[in-house]
Amino acid sequence: FYKVMLYNVRQILNNLPDVFPQFSTLTPVLSGFGWFQGWNDGCDLNATAAYEQNLVNLIKDLRREWDDPYLPVSIAVSGFGGFNGVQRQPPNCFDDTVDKLHCDCGVADHGCRRLNIIESQFRAGDMSRNRDQLKCCVVASETRGFWRDAIYSPNANQGYHFNHNAETHFLIGKALAEGMILATIAQKKEKVLSLQTTRIQTHPTLGLKRWFNQ
Repeated sequence: FYKVMLYNVRQILNNLPDVFPQFSTLTPVLSGFGWFQGWNDGCDLNATAAYEQNLVNLIKDLRREWDDPYLPVSIAVSGFGGFNGVQRQPPNCFDDTVDKLHCDCGVADHGCRRLNIIESQFRAGDMSRNRDQLKCCVVASETRGFWRDAIYSPNANQGYHFNHNAETHFLIGKALAEGMILATIAQKKEKVLSLQTTRIQTHPTLGLKRWFNQ
């Protein structure tokens, strides 16, 4: 699926004038990546335990593929079931220093798979944890409050698709967009800081105060 996605993006960017002739004089730019996923990985405890690093690796690979080390990334966490009161036992069972495969969240979430996917997505977007790997510009947004019970949804048998609830999908899309705005703002700040650092290193005789006031 990764290679298919890359192929589809290339096809769209390379053939945009065929679809939108009015834009034939413009050069399209890929300016961000949105991620909303997690059900399938949450079906396997090993995949759940590896999810944070796998997501970090995906972001690194895409930035390398698309030649943008600061590509903004917006993650809408996998909020299946909403805030259902599930809690881990023992409380610290998902910490880095212990075995992630033996968390207990009761029958509502076997092995805490769903809760741990959400936690992994938030952790991937936490630059205090992953700045050395990702530099910046990743935002993870909460979605559990957008869950609507099956009684208010058109398809009660597809909880893995949020029961096809239009309000849920609208709110998740809005959260993705708002996260992308924040990630893009962070990108612009990071590029300015990177440029300033480069100029300072290139011109060591410039004082910091003089440079930043220019």
